[in-house]
Amino acid sequence: MRFIRNVLLVGLFVIMSVTLTGAQQKEESDKKSPEKKFKVQVVVDQDGKFDELDLRAASYIKRELRGLGDVEVVNYSVEWSLHLVVFETKTVNGHVTGIVLGVVFTRSMIDILTNDLVRYKKQMPDLGDDVVKALAFLHPYESYQSVSVFADGKDKLREVCERAVTKFDILYLEPARSK
Repeated sequence: MRFIRNVLLVGLFVIMSVTLTGAQQKEESDKKSPEKKFKVQVVVDQDGKFDELDLRAASYIKRELRGLGDVEVVNYSVEWSLHLVVFETKTVNGHVTGIVLGVVFTRSMIDILTNDLVRYKKQMPDLGDDVVKALAFLHPYESYQSVSVFADGKDKLREVCERAVTKFDILYLEPARSK
């Protein structure tokens, strides 16, 4: 009986040490290779007037973006912007029949030009640092990438937002991840 107890204790000790060692190795590998985070901004602005639908759509989009794991929702140092226009479709009598979400996907010009600059700097090492300083003036400018429109039933705002983020991920983030 005592022999069985000792064998069980030794077995338990081995299992715990293997588990702890594996957790430590995973933690160390996570620290060594930090994953690139895409900086994405969500913009809802209809002449400065926000309603509950706008705020809900922005919230759903931000939640879905964060759920991708490698996206940081920011308002500064933006790489990508999602400009939203959301409204309800209604009958002549005012009965709500559905939701329409329009999304314009844009990319920061500074991000585009910085990537090009890195590529050119390898080809032309004597490229001046003044070019890098000049890029700072381009921060507020964006390059239009595409526009998409999503529509569904009146209670389907969350699903519409999920589809918009899925399209953004497939079209732009997945290709960037594979680089």
